[in-house]
Amino acid sequence: MTPKVTLGSASPRRADLLRSLGVDFDVEVVELDEHAFIDELERDPRVLAETIARAKFAAFPANGTDRLLLTADTLVACNGSVMGKPTTNRRLTAMLASMSGRELEIATAVCVGHRGATPQVEMVTTVVELRPLTVEEIQRYVATGAGMDKAGGLALQAQAKPFIRTVGGCWSNVVGLPLCVVSLLLAAESAEPTYVPSPCSVTLCGSYER
Repeated sequence: MTPKVTLGSASPRRADLLRSLGVDFDVEVVELDEHAFIDELERDPRVLAETIARAKFAAFPANGTDRLLLTADTLVACNGSVMGKPTTNRRLTAMLASMSGRELEIATAVCVGHRGATPQVEMVTTVVELRPLTVEEIQRYVATGAGMDKAGGLALQAQAKPFIRTVGGCWSNVVGLPLCVVSLLLAAESAEPTYVPSPCSVTLCGSYER
């Protein structure tokens, strides 16, 4: 059976989340130089996340397929500045030190639609508070290499989860794909998921508190 949806992301975390909805999908990735947006890191993270998610969507050429395309972008902001993805251990160490004990804004923009058309776009924002981190904790985390491909350098669903004090809002958004919004967007395009979570349900999108 031909999949109804193409996930335009190489993220295994997004694939796992989409799979949990029971959606039949395949994965296709088009290269987009996200560093081209580096000069825009002082912008509102929600605006920038939507800009990048739309750019990812537009990068896929129209091919006449009936399959829906889903793209997304997640950004982490602290004190109003987007943190980006670290490329060196030194940068990751500095980022973690600056975020220690602070509230983070995690914004994900999701685009769903047919290639060559204007997609539906939704935005979800979650507030995450980190507890104060010791120098040793930061060093151990950096040594794992887990932060190098993550927004804000934080693998909050894995190695960085112990750093969390509280999460206000959608947990799956923190991981990279807000499922309650995704399920509604897909349903609106007749790609019915077999599981539709309620907004911020306890099992998938609930508040998290240690």
